Amino acid sequence: MSLTTIQQLPERSGFRACTFTDIIREGARELIEQALHAELAALMAGFGDEKLGNGAPGWCAMGTCPSAR
Repeated sequence: MSLTTIQQLPERSGFRACTFTDIIREGARELIEQALHAELAALMAGFGDEKLGNGAPGWCAMGTCPSAR
């Protein structure tokens, strides 16, 4: 006789998360977005002074380069 503590999870078909779960997920998404923006800002600040030979910025965020407009 084997003893186990593993429990079967319910099937996801027909599963509807509660409103509380939706609130938690949305908050997590917002935190991840804020963290990504902060990381990008720090990265850009570290390389913000980089210039190409013609004086143009060495790099920029997607869609923010003058040539991309």
